[in-house]
Amino acid sequence: MGDTDRCPICRWACRRVSVPNFHSIGRYFCSNCGEFLVHVHHVNTQLQHEQGLKDLYRLSAILKEQAIRDLPPILLLFESGDCPALVGTFAAETVPLLRSRWPSTVPERLDRVLANLGRLQKDDPGTPLNMAKLTSSVLFARDSIEGTWYIRALEKQSKVTVGSPGAAGGVQLTPKGWERFADLTRGGSSERNPAFVAMWFGEDDETRSAMKSAYDDGILPGVEDAGYHATRVDLEEHNEYIMDKILADILVAPFLVADFTGHRNGVYYEAGIARGRGIPVVNCCRRDSFKEAHFDTKQLNHIVWETPQKLRERLAYRILGTIGRGPYTDE
Repeated sequence: MGDTDRCPICRWACRRVSVPNFHSIGRYFCSNCGEFLVHVHHVNTQLQHEQGLKDLYRLSAILKEQAIRDLPPILLLFESGDCPALVGTFAAETVPLLRSRWPSTVPERLDRVLANLGRLQKDDPGTPLNMAKLTSSVLFARDSIEGTWYIRALEKQSKVTVGSPGAAGGVQLTPKGWERFADLTRGGSSERNPAFVAMWFGEDDETRSAMKSAYDDGILPGVEDAGYHATRVDLEEHNEYIMDKILADILVAPFLVADFTGHRNGVYYEAGIARGRGIPVVNCCRRDSFKEAHFDTKQLNHIVWETPQKLRERLAYRILGTIGRGPYTDE
């Protein structure tokens, strides 16, 4: 059954169990944060040390969103390195990378709140959600006061209706809210907006051949295995200024795959653009090049690969574990 414990992130009462074959990992079931995993010794070091920080509620909200989206529970990491994309059915992610998923503007948070509400209600759209059971993490809020403000803001936008206070009161998406929910969750990766790949193309015959194989045999099939289309800008025919084309493609992409092998400035730049706009970035790097990774990004969780075939396998798992399955798996 597990032990009663305190959530190391929000301090709510929760249940903790051990993970078979990974006895140093605790698996937590928290009604506020959802299900997640963390190394036990990290609970007593890094995570407990960070209890004084004011943004742990943000980490809680990202973890809860992962659960609401029905994605694999996250194994929290505090340093990057060659960790598995999945431990069993658990996604491994670093705390800095999770924090980077936080929606930094109010309109973005309103959209993410609406998406959470829609996912919670979509199987029974005629039944309002009980306001009392919507935790601050579901609402991307610091506390119940801020959470109520987001609900009222969505009501003013005519995206939800809010019943009277009390047990009978509840939140319900309106037709306009369901239209916005469909826009936010269609997961659209198509030939018009494929996943964007930022990578080094090589500089001589040997490196060009190696990076072509990394894309043809690793990145492209890995993305497709997860149900998405992918492309890189040098493979497209166009008459546009190259940077305009790159920026336009990034802004409509469902996510960006950044392979830092060779450590070209353009890859860092394109990954930074995506991360700044809240577009998920999957970081990759060939093992013999990872030691040269820039300090600012080395802390992020990378897929450190040796062969294109391994890159394909781990990239597919990482996408499935952190972004979800795309719409084109059965093509």
